[in-house]
Amino acid sequence: MTRFTYADYKNHIRSLAAEYGRQGHIVGSTPVHFLPAQGIHSNEGGAIRATDPSLRFKDGAILRLQEEVRLVNGEIKLLRYSYHYERPNGYFFRYEHEDTTDLIRKPAYHMHVVFDLPHFNASPG
Repeated sequence: MTRFTYADYKNHIRSLAAEYGRQGHIVGSTPVHFLPAQGIHSNEGGAIRATDPSLRFKDGAILRLQEEVRLVNGEIKLLRYSYHYERPNGYFFRYEHEDTTDLIRKPAYHMHVVFDLPHFNASPG
């Protein structure tokens, strides 16, 4: 039985970005970076970023993604994430999972649409 590894997950992310690039959906480079994350051994997880520059689509829209992940029993656990999609006209939506102390005004899993406030409850998929 083959165990799933963090290296497998990184390869999966790289191949998704490359495939969308080959299909012409993403233009230019596919700047996905894999970085260390505090308190996580490099074989067990880390931070994944495509933020500056972002992934750029052929219609001019961008996707900024940030994940902090950890491998637990052969499964990737998303500790934190932010997926920000923005059109050239400024319209955006962003799904986030982050630590919070005010679960009423800012649920741990939330989304934004057009404005940074309010935080709309958005359960993980």
